Amino acid sequence: DAGEIINECKAGYVLNYTDRLKMKAAIDDLFEKYLHNNLPDRTTGFEKYSREKLTEELMKEMEN
Repeated sequence: DAGEIINECKAGYVLNYTDRLKMKAAIDDLFEKYLHNNLPDRTTGFEKYSREKLTEELMKEMEN
């Protein structure tokens, strides 16, 4: 699920498009971090979702 990957990699917010309150809170949070020069600058763990890594895993599965 895309939301799980986004959360796992700390790559952003996962929100329901109808949840305006959570969207506003996320925007407010990011703007506050921006004002204090404290925006997140790195995601983590995304390497395992690269094409190269996924292809490598697929090749291993096909060899078995």
